[in-house]
Amino acid sequence: MHDERFAQLREEHDTVVVTADKATVTSAAGGGEDLLAVSFETRLPLLEEKDGHVRVALPDSEDGWLSEDSVKVLKRGEKLPTPTAEQVIETGKRFLGLPYLWAGVSSYGFDCSGFTYSIFRHHGIDMPRDSGPQLRESGFPSVEREDWQPGDLLFFSFQADPDRIRHVAVYVGDGKILHSPESGKTIEIVTVASYDTGNTYAGAVRPPLATA
Repeated sequence: MHDERFAQLREEHDTVVVTADKATVTSAAGGGEDLLAVSFETRLPLLEEKDGHVRVALPDSEDGWLSEDSVKVLKRGEKLPTPTAEQVIETGKRFLGLPYLWAGVSSYGFDCSGFTYSIFRHHGIDMPRDSGPQLRESGFPSVEREDWQPGDLLFFSFQADPDRIRHVAVYVGDGKILHSPESGKTIEIVTVASYDTGNTYAGAVRPPLATA
C-alpha cells in the first residue's frame, strides 16, 4: 500500500528534485528529526511549500521536509529549457574527484553511464541508463570523430568484442573527456588519447543541446 500511495502521489503532484550534492529530509521545516539522506537528482512528490521549505512524500508513507535551497520544483508536465553543453559539463564538473561506484547513480558515487544519465537528466534530457543503449537506443544522431563537439557522448568497447560497449564519457573539447572511469578511480577530465590506449573507440552521439 505504501508503494501504491507513493506512486499515485508521483503521478498527481509536482516533483521536488534535489539539486544539492546531498541533503537531509527532516521531520519538521527547518529542523526536527533527520529522516532520510538524499542525493543529487532524487525526485519526490511535492506536498506543500512553506517558509523556504518543501514538504515531500517518502516511499515508506512518511512525509518530510527539505530546504528550498537544496531543491527545485518541477510542475506537472513542465519541460526544462534545453541546456547548453557548457551547462551540462559544469554540472558534471561538480563531481570531479568523486569515487567510481558500480551501478551508482547518485552523488555517493556514479558508474560511467550512471554519470552521463544523471547529469543530462538533471537538465531535462532523458536517455537509457546503460552505456550500450545510450549509444544504440537513445535516438541521438551519430557523430563522426572529426566532428566531435562539447557535450557529445563518446563510447568505448571491449577489445575482444568490439560490439560490446563498456564505457561512455562526455566530450568537453580540446581532445578531452569528462567521465567516471572505473573502480578505484574518481571522476576526472583526461585526454581521449591517454584514456583510449587500446584504440577501443566505438562511436559518438549528440544529445539535443542548445547553442551558447
